Amino acid sequence: MALKKDDEGRLWVGTGAGVCVMDGSRFRPIGSAPDQPVQFLELDDLGRMWCAGTGMLGFWEEDTYHDLVPQYEREIGRIGRHLALAVLGNRPGQRWQHLAGPR
Repeated sequence: MALKKDDEGRLWVGTGAGVCVMDGSRFRPIGSAPDQPVQFLELDDLGRMWCAGTGMLGFWEEDTYHDLVPQYEREIGRIGRHLALAVLGNRPGQRWQHLAGPR
């Protein structure tokens, strides 16, 4: 499970079946490209919420989810069941992802 608060004060929760957002007084599920376990959430300096888990990696920009798995599979090969262990930033708009697992 992952927890992260955004700049608007909403609480994001990574669960075993995707992501929920505390919207006022209740949690509401928001769809992610695959509804898979989300083990990592990170807010970047552009206001995008990044999420990562086994075989998934992407971010929300406003209410739109951007799935990065297809792009990475074109560039580096099949991600498959890799686990995204971290999403880290070193400059505005730039992120590094750490993947581990069988190929």
